[in-house]
Amino acid sequence: MVLFWLSISLMTVFSSAYDTVTVRTKLGEVLGLRRMVLGKDLYEFRKIPYARPPVGNLRFEKPQPYGSWESILDARMFGPSCFQDKDLFRKSLLNKNISEDCLFLNIYVPFSVSTDNNKSVLVWIHGGSYASGQGSLNDGAMLAVTGDVIILTINYRLNIFGFLSLDGLPGNYGLWDQIMAIQWVKDNIPSFGGNSKSITISGESAGGTSVGLLSIAPLNKGLFQRAILQSGTALSSYAVGKVTKSASFQAAAYLNCTDNQAYVLAQCLKEVPASALYSAFRLIQSGTYLQFPFAPVVDGELLLDDPLNLMTNSSSGASMFFRSLDVLIGTVSGESSLLILILKRFEASLGFNLTNGIPQKILTNNIAPEISKICFNNSLHVSAAISRRYSQSFDYMEQTYDILNVYSDFIFDVPAVQSLQLHSPTGQDHGRQFHYVFSRESPYPLFGELPAWFNRSEHGAEVIFMFANELTDMTEENKALSEKVMKYWTNFAKFGNVNGPDLPQWEEYDKINGHFINLDTNISSGQHLHGNRMNFWLEDIPYLLQDRTSAALNNNYKYPVLITLTYVLFTFSG
Repeated sequence: MVLFWLSISLMTVFSSAYDTVTVRTKLGEVLGLRRMVLGKDLYEFRKIPYARPPVGNLRFEKPQPYGSWESILDARMFGPSCFQDKDLFRKSLLNKNISEDCLFLNIYVPFSVSTDNNKSVLVWIHGGSYASGQGSLNDGAMLAVTGDVIILTINYRLNIFGFLSLDGLPGNYGLWDQIMAIQWVKDNIPSFGGNSKSITISGESAGGTSVGLLSIAPLNKGLFQRAILQSGTALSSYAVGKVTKSASFQAAAYLNCTDNQAYVLAQCLKEVPASALYSAFRLIQSGTYLQFPFAPVVDGELLLDDPLNLMTNSSSGASMFFRSLDVLIGTVSGESSLLILILKRFEASLGFNLTNGIPQKILTNNIAPEISKICFNNSLHVSAAISRRYSQSFDYMEQTYDILNVYSDFIFDVPAVQSLQLHSPTGQDHGRQFHYVFSRESPYPLFGELPAWFNRSEHGAEVIFMFANELTDMTEENKALSEKVMKYWTNFAKFGNVNGPDLPQWEEYDKINGHFINLDTNISSGQHLHGNRMNFWLEDIPYLLQDRTSAALNNNYKYPVLITLTYVLFTFSG
């Protein structure tokens, strides 16, 4: 299996041949590196602590500011990853350690470090299903130099450490970490030549849903001005955990932390060894391919209500904050590559061979019922409507692609389109908005071999092009697309407008015209991406639910298979 992170991560090690540079900040002096990228100076500062280590009594608590340091902070080496599977990305990491003491960020500054520069800033929030990933996997150097923007990558608490939620332990620690990191950037980036009033947050998959959730939290007003949501929004089915409370209860029981008093229970969980906590996470099988067991929750403070409720209420603080931001939202053409990876594990038990495609029974017996179960109160009407809408071909391969479309439409494209529509309700002020689909196939497998018939852009493919470096193996066509993606993204971070010299024109999205751009080696434009399919979910299904009383499943109806998403698949979906 080839992990795409291997080719986009920074594969150079610290060398005495690198020049060093010292920057004076209000927190103390920082020792970093200077290296050449595309023939230009790039300044890099690694493993900068933005919060105190979340260990002991700080475990399962909001992060606390790290504060200042007395001696010079050595920022020449990457820090450890937050607690996760230590072997998953081992070959592609410079620091192969995992630790609870992991709340660090990395800064990439192009050309020069001067307080006079006032450069725009892009903060990258990695994906990984809220369960895995590291800031250091993404080399922001070429993106910084290409776009003349300061790039930051961050770590945040993951899986059970970042999202356990019980009475007395409200959860969302990973999101609070992200907020603390952005606050650190706002407070300290001027020392590195950054503009604290021009900050864009960006993320893909669980990083995209994180960006989406932070963008509907009014307490973040003023922290950032723009948001890029890649393959995930606040409306994605997995953005907020519907089974997190149950999974947390199961984990606590496994660890023999079962006291009814919230304080005693919390103290028990804070004293458990980190390795035991992670073992409990590995054993919990509460997720489905629509949900992760440990994810953000509605806590009444950071997330005040279900995201859809917040965003559809145009008078809510959440909606007003979201609409005040400039947004860039999109997906890849083959998000359903994740479904194929899931089905690979079940093709024998479900009685089919993925090499030949996907039979209709997988839709009618598994996918449609589970979507209905998780998101539509077990409505048989909805399940039947999904099966009818995506079973209109007698050709086996066309039916296969219809089934893949169910997954990508419901989990990725519909939330993207709906988020754009709710960003610009009729008669309301809003920031600028742009919609894209990325269609270029990855130059190599990202998470594993896919069937020969799969010819779409895999989930996460655009990240390769966004964070390419001089070691990334690309054709000249792919290099040209990579440069265009970098320029679009950094133009947006600087101006709130993706357009610029030598780039194909990208029309702003509005509900009437539905403009989007198709990012491929031959860039093209279109209107109303997957229009009829989007209308099915955004208009037909709501009408169906209003027009008919959704009957609960009768006692004789059983789901043939509830496809559970194991930890292995968590780590490959992000």
